[in-house]
Amino acid sequence: RVVVESDDPAVREAVESLSDLFAERVNAREVAVVERFDELVERAEPKMSEIGPAFGGDSQKVMEAVEGATRDEVEAGVEVEGERYDLDESMVEYRAEPPEGISGAEFDGSTGSGSVYVDTRLTDELESEGYARDVVRRVQEMRKQLDLDVEEPIRTRLDVADERVAGFVDDHREFVAEETRTAEWADGDDAAFDLVEQWDVEGVEVTIGVKRVEGAEDAETPDAESA
Repeated sequence: RVVVESDDPAVREAVESLSDLFAERVNAREVAVVERFDELVERAEPKMSEIGPAFGGDSQKVMEAVEGATRDEVEAGVEVEGERYDLDESMVEYRAEPPEGISGAEFDGSTGSGSVYVDTRLTDELESEGYARDVVRRVQEMRKQLDLDVEEPIRTRLDVADERVAGFVDDHREFVAEETRTAEWADGDDAAFDLVEQWDVEGVEVTIGVKRVEGAEDAETPDAESA
């Protein structure tokens, strides 16, 4: 997930008009465009010039407790060694940070400015889709090596060394077949295929075999159950 934040309507409109292309180029499932990203977390930065005179000998302990605390935690009162300290607004400044698992960066160009946030939290579903797309890219490269026409159907052998990743790929066999024009999932020795390649896909060994389908221009894309 990518979130583009800008208070400039022209920037938001430009990104929204090209959001599909943007998503494809950065391999994102979702691109959201907002005026304000409301998932930021406000973290406290204590002001020694205010806390020192107010808390005297306890000021250092209070500052350590305040540093990095959320606004809600500070406003509820900071507890140090069993004693609660109430701070007023003049004692603390806040910086807005993305929550854990989200990275952010600012942009400032001639056409406008804002921030981009990327949600890097990886779910099983996203990981599964990622492996499937990686397999598609490898098969497409092999099609190029064989100089196949764009719509020319193929038989494909797919061997994944890791059982968990193999399950991910199996979940998306139909997608892989459609994207690569695979008319049939096949087994067999290397000699039964026009090209066999061994790939490293995110540290997992994946062996792919590709063979032209002779006289099968009308072959249908297999469904997942025929895998």
